Amino acid sequence: MGRNKLSKGKFNYINMDRRNRNYMYKNFYKSISHGTNFSGSNFNFASLRAAKFTVCSFYKANFYWTEFIGTNIKRSNFESAYFENVTFNSVSFERVNFENAIFKNVKFLNVGLKGVKNFRIEDHDITILNDMPNIVVNQTLNDLIDDLRKNDYIRRSKVLHLKKNRINTLNISILLEYFTDEELIIGLKLAGEKLNKNFSTVSYLIKFIQKEI
Repeated sequence: MGRNKLSKGKFNYINMDRRNRNYMYKNFYKSISHGTNFSGSNFNFASLRAAKFTVCSFYKANFYWTEFIGTNIKRSNFESAYFENVTFNSVSFERVNFENAIFKNVKFLNVGLKGVKNFRIEDHDITILNDMPNIVVNQTLNDLIDDLRKNDYIRRSKVLHLKKNRINTLNISILLEYFTDEELIIGLKLAGEKLNKNFSTVSYLIKFIQKEI
């Protein structure tokens, strides 16, 4: 069965059976799914930015380096799902079920945990942030990140840049977990020169830099 084409080019699934599917690397930007069964599906390296997944089942689904940014997952079931290196940013967990879900190195930023089911923070490897982390970025790196706005693919990805000329300190802090300042400067310079395709996740940038330096 094909996907419901509510809007051209987007992944929209309404009341469908999508069990055991592979959505690896997919960009679900502003897609709409409701009442759909995604049990056992693979969402590794996917971007769920501004997507709606309401009243959906993600039983035993896998989320590795997945980004939930402004995602609506109200009343969805993530029982026994696996999350690793995942970011939840500005997500509401109203009536979301996390029974027996596993979280490893997961970051929660500006999230509302009211109404979440079967979830205890202390049982998981989770970092909770109320705002973007306040990190000190050296001037050379800071200037380079600002200059990278000239690359349309990097700017549109929103991985490094926020509105009002701010930088995404959450993703910068993640990058600095993998690279020294010097490595990151070299890698981002190469990204500015070579990146010529759309991307949407910090994991993509990490892989690019690891390959180039």
